[in-house]
Amino acid sequence: DKIDAGACLGDISGNHYATNCDFYPNAVLNAEKPFFTVIGNHDAGNGTAVSTNGTQQQIFDKFIAPVVAKTGTETTTSYYHKDFDDKKVRVIVLNSSDMPDTLANETTFAVSHGTLGAFSQTQINWFISTLANTPTGYHVLILMHYVNAPMRSDSDIKFQSSTGGYASGRENNAYIGIIQDIVSAWVSGGTLTQSYTSSVASLPTVNVSADFTSRGTGVFIGVLSGHMHRDIIGKFDNYQSQWACVFSLANQPRGSEDDLPRIKGEKSEDLLTVVTIDTTHRKLYLVRIGANLAIDFVERADT
Repeated sequence: DKIDAGACLGDISGNHYATNCDFYPNAVLNAEKPFFTVIGNHDAGNGTAVSTNGTQQQIFDKFIAPVVAKTGTETTTSYYHKDFDDKKVRVIVLNSSDMPDTLANETTFAVSHGTLGAFSQTQINWFISTLANTPTGYHVLILMHYVNAPMRSDSDIKFQSSTGGYASGRENNAYIGIIQDIVSAWVSGGTLTQSYTSSVASLPTVNVSADFTSRGTGVFIGVLSGHMHRDIIGKFDNYQSQWACVFSLANQPRGSEDDLPRIKGEKSEDLLTVVTIDTTHRKLYLVRIGANLAIDFVERADT
């Protein structure tokens, strides 16, 4: 009864949008707490074929709509927020695979759903508004699948991967740093006017016009992400005031890419991380339940 909510940070589908994932809503609907579903690149489709990649509406209908009641919201999009008023925490869930539904032809989308992360103008406008309307004194936590900017691990934290400590935002994001830039402006109670243009011709320019001066300064907890198949905890290269925690999400080993081998039928099959937010002392506590071996089979029981 101390847990306020659960979350899946994306890649519910192992291969593509068309995969049968009925197990997921069935499990979430049995949860006794709110449960946040984050869209990952595999859920979006991870490619360009219309047969295996979904439109944004189809992605919502498949992965979010069946469990909307468990989010604690009445969202109609794959991005949404929920307030925990007694804790003064606002959780914002972003869809970092918010690709346009533009078709190259009848069978192919113009932009691959798996080569990079993207945010629509509509989602960015919503994000700015959601930050601006966050009640004074509330702390903001963001959940998203992709890391939106290059980050480096903190060498003093042993919880993270023993085989890799750098999460690149270059190849996996069309609009590098757009989320971090907006958060920086919100934290300082400032303004941001900037255009973000992708090197991918099929992606439109996204314009940011944010003014948080009337609200004042904000308190930011950090970003919880997935995608990297390993645990990495650190700060973004150009945003040293912002923390990111990237969690291993894979459910089976994928060679050197996967950080935590999980063996069916053994304790390692579970891979849950309990995240405790101490707003009074400004600390984040992480407790891993289940898989405890890195890919090089170094046990992390004492870290």
